[in-house]
Amino acid sequence: VLYNIAKGKPSDIYEAMQTIIIYFFLHENVFGTRVRTLGRLDVLLYPFYKKHLSEGGTKDEAKEILKNLFILLDSYGDGACAMNIGGLDENGRDMINDLSILLIEVEKELSLRAPIFAVRVTPNMPQDVFDSLIDFNLFKIGQPTFYGELPCRKAMTGRGLSLSEANSFSLNSCMGLILAGKEFADMWGIKF
Repeated sequence: VLYNIAKGKPSDIYEAMQTIIIYFFLHENVFGTRVRTLGRLDVLLYPFYKKHLSEGGTKDEAKEILKNLFILLDSYGDGACAMNIGGLDENGRDMINDLSILLIEVEKELSLRAPIFAVRVTPNMPQDVFDSLIDFNLFKIGQPTFYGELPCRKAMTGRGLSLSEANSFSLNSCMGLILAGKEFADMWGIKF
């Protein structure tokens, strides 16, 4: 497992989760910095999730893996990181998928402080998905945070970024707009 991760090419959902855990652990414990975002986890992990199911794995197995990840992240406290779900792809299509819905289920079942659930709301977001996030049990622990996808992109392009760069923004745990690997942040941006 670690050999594949060291090459930067996880081959399955287990290795993908190990990669996330190692990334998180290195920043929190070795570099002494906080991981502020895991980015669009529902998009990044989706190919591994689909492969897991196609190879005979079950949704329940994947759910247990995700629960363990959430519990680990929560053990570091509220500032652990933000997990982005939803948003648009570069062609304007809503990115909510089966894994997004599974992540919402896990968040609702565990009701933990972290990871912070950052929902990128689009004009095309399925109403039933949005409605599933309007949940008193989540609200009482400050979850989730909602962000307008189009205003966030506009804020990024308004700062001189190309549309392509603006499309790849992430939300961090301080409710700021960031680009992975770049020193750009718009703290407290476009939150409702």
